[in-house]
Amino acid sequence: MEVTVQQARSSGSLPSVITTNATLPGGKVAVVKTTPSWSTYTSVAKIVGVAAWNEEKGSRKYTESLTVETYVRCPDAN
Repeated sequence: MEVTVQQARSSGSLPSVITTNATLPGGKVAVVKTTPSWSTYTSVAKIVGVAAWNEEKGSRKYTESLTVETYVRCPDAN
């Protein structure tokens, strides 16, 4: 997600959706999807990051997730 934020801040362009894996504390692997889009405000990008991973508790298996949304001020067009 940080790569997408830095690109938007420095160049004002948005990359495509990025999906990658991240290792969490304890060794679990999360799938992280970063989705950039333009907000309704001029020169402001909206970036949403979603991380999802599998958990087990006894015989139950389920998926946990975390969503982070941020807005980034981009350079003004000249």
